[in-house]
Amino acid sequence: MLLTLVSSIAQAGGVTIDIQLMNIQGEPAVRGVEVKILYPNGTTLATLRPNASGWVTAEVDAGKYIIEVYAHGVLVLSRSLNLTKDTILNLTLPTFTVKLNVRNLDRTPLMRATLFARSNITKVLTPVKGGIALLENVPKGIYRITIKKYNITVYEGVIEVHENMSRELNVTANVKFLVVKATDLKGKPLPYAIVKLFSYDNMTYVTELRTNERGEAYFDEVPVIRYIAKVLYKGVIVGESLADPMIPKVVKINSSVGIVKVVVIDKSTNTTMPGIRVLLSNETYGIKASGVTSFNGTFIISRLPLIAYNLSAQRGDVTFYSRIIKPSRYVNAYELSCTPLPVRVVIVDSKEKLTEAKLALIDLCTEEVNYISVGRGSTTLRLYPGSYLMLVYDESLGYAVLLRRMKLIVTRESEVKISCPKSLKLSLRILTADGSPIPGAMVRLYYLVEGRRLLISASKADPSGSVKFDNLIGGDYLVEVIYENTTVHVTHLYLLTDKDVEVRVAAITKLMGRLIPMSQVKLIEFIAYIALTIIIIAVPILLRKRIMTISRGLKHVSRRA
Repeated sequence: MLLTLVSSIAQAGGVTIDIQLMNIQGEPAVRGVEVKILYPNGTTLATLRPNASGWVTAEVDAGKYIIEVYAHGVLVLSRSLNLTKDTILNLTLPTFTVKLNVRNLDRTPLMRATLFARSNITKVLTPVKGGIALLENVPKGIYRITIKKYNITVYEGVIEVHENMSRELNVTANVKFLVVKATDLKGKPLPYAIVKLFSYDNMTYVTELRTNERGEAYFDEVPVIRYIAKVLYKGVIVGESLADPMIPKVVKINSSVGIVKVVVIDKSTNTTMPGIRVLLSNETYGIKASGVTSFNGTFIISRLPLIAYNLSAQRGDVTFYSRIIKPSRYVNAYELSCTPLPVRVVIVDSKEKLTEAKLALIDLCTEEVNYISVGRGSTTLRLYPGSYLMLVYDESLGYAVLLRRMKLIVTRESEVKISCPKSLKLSLRILTADGSPIPGAMVRLYYLVEGRRLLISASKADPSGSVKFDNLIGGDYLVEVIYENTTVHVTHLYLLTDKDVEVRVAAITKLMGRLIPMSQVKLIEFIAYIALTIIIIAVPILLRKRIMTISRGLKHVSRRA
């Protein structure tokens, strides 16, 4: 044991003590070491841990102190000091560092594990990293060494730590590699499944890995015990097998994962139906799979755990089929029926059934449009389950007038009654801005529907400027006033009831007792302006020429005289 005191100049207000800690092998004593500074009565002043170089530093008042050094909780050195000035203290501890080279049964370094060392006075826990475990700064004595991997003992032994021992020891852990390959029912690799290992003896969970694209899970280091390997796919245990690392072969697990095939058929025509949305779900495991039937009415879901599912089919946003299925190795194909349903449509107005109505039926699933004439105000349609947009037109006036627009949802055989509004009247008086009637004005009435203008009727105003329209339905209208082949006014109306409306036309004025569109007035003014300009320019020129002619005549008469 070496104790060296080196004094330095004392600082005002206290003294500094620097302590360097080394083990017997001349290495900085850091891990597991702590230093306590105590008063003579045993009261602790400070507890310090060394830095990476094995040094501790403290500032204390001058006086007597006890320095105690502990390694892994064991008191290994104690010194009493009377500090009167700054002091550097070099201490060599009776501790040792032992390096253990840990290999597994495949003669490769054990990359990760935990080493426990126990003696009658202390215990040490240290990691195994890259095949190396360091027992640092342990007091001499006999230690029982235990190495655990996944909390399973893979090595047990005894070493004695003393001055003459070897600084490196080699140990072999009872660890090997294990390969598990997961496949589906057809023997094809099952990628991205999870393989979990459980102890065969007590079914304790050990570890897990995800399979690669070839369906293989490589466990580089597992304790050599018997396992139950379980394959989980989408959270479902789909296969399991006994696995023993001592048996040098790949553990193959044929998992209960396969395909589910769904075919949708129209039983009335015995034809397949494309575009049907198929859904399979299992709420327990949170599995959801969906897709749309192809051109041949088929939808196939691959790599699906073969457990119970709720199978449903939708056409558009309407579910027409739902049942619980449990596919297996032998039963995995299902045929669904989708048959047109009879839907009776009755169209009535305020008094009686319409006899010249037409339906425009838009299938919101396929966007197909069908036009159907309704005889005697009713018709029976055969429609697949789904959502439809129905437009009802009245053709009794010689043109199509949209009466109703509604969404129809077909889930079963049913009857739909469509009530249409009663006919309305519109009376218009076409006046100038000062209230004078505009007889003979042509008035065109348009019905606005879906961004388009449908011409309903056109009529001339009578001498009082009045125009009347009958057999109208509620909705948006556009009134166009034409006078002398010129559109002079356009206005928008919304009808819910009969209406009398005055239309004031500011684009018509009186000129010399006649009603003239303002556009024509502007044309007359322009022509008059041009004529006046010509006159202003031409008159001086003509006068000048006349004067020059008269002047030449007078000169000629003068010469003759």
